Amino acid sequence: MSKQFPKSIALEYNEHGKDWIITDIHACLNTLSRLLKKIELSKKDRLFLLGDLVNKGPRSSETLDYLIDLEKQGFIIFKVMGNHDLIWLDLLQGKIKADDKKIMNQQNLKSEKIKNEEYIDFLMRSYYYILLSDNYLVHAGFNFQSNSPFEEYIDMTCIREWELDDRYLEGKRVIHGHIAHPFVKIFEAVEKKAQRIPLDNGCVYIGERPGTGRLLALEAKSFELISQKNKDQNPNSIFDEF
Repeated sequence: MSKQFPKSIALEYNEHGKDWIITDIHACLNTLSRLLKKIELSKKDRLFLLGDLVNKGPRSSETLDYLIDLEKQGFIIFKVMGNHDLIWLDLLQGKIKADDKKIMNQQNLKSEKIKNEEYIDFLMRSYYYILLSDNYLVHAGFNFQSNSPFEEYIDMTCIREWELDDRYLEGKRVIHGHIAHPFVKIFEAVEKKAQRIPLDNGCVYIGERPGTGRLLALEAKSFELISQKNKDQNPNSIFDEF
């Protein structure tokens, strides 16, 4: 029987540092490293990554190497599972073929060294969602059409159309990624401290979609929003069907 990663975890706000939330890095390592320098991430802070660490962008394995190294240095990282992270797990575990263009782009296939066990361990230490004080952190969202929305785990990685339902949320906020939103829409939601905050600005879509092209970091307690324009090569986006 294959190992299963934990479904969820409940945490309170960090008493000793900041709680930074970033989503949909999509292998944009240069952009990520610059964003972490901007927020001056320290070992007292916690970094919450809302899925899709890999694919679409140019440096999937190097992004995982970078994050794994941060952990080894003592930085605190929590992750939720995204649909592209699940694809990579299937790839690393031999459930799908690496030469399938729907799985990895050709640049990745030619240039990246895959460290199967280390990457599997890192990705398996993810959650489907995290409850951070009064904030639900999830990759895609929740299927509130279900009678058990907090048990519909695959929906949390890939659902595209969903509405808030306070019968289940009880006033709590949902912060998520998965679908790229124009920066102005994200900024407005953050300014209003809206009950639903989409944080994916489509970093990989720079030059392709108006209002996108930045990686964002949101501090959960202060609602400080920091942005970094894409500093990676404009990728060949072949995963839109996901």
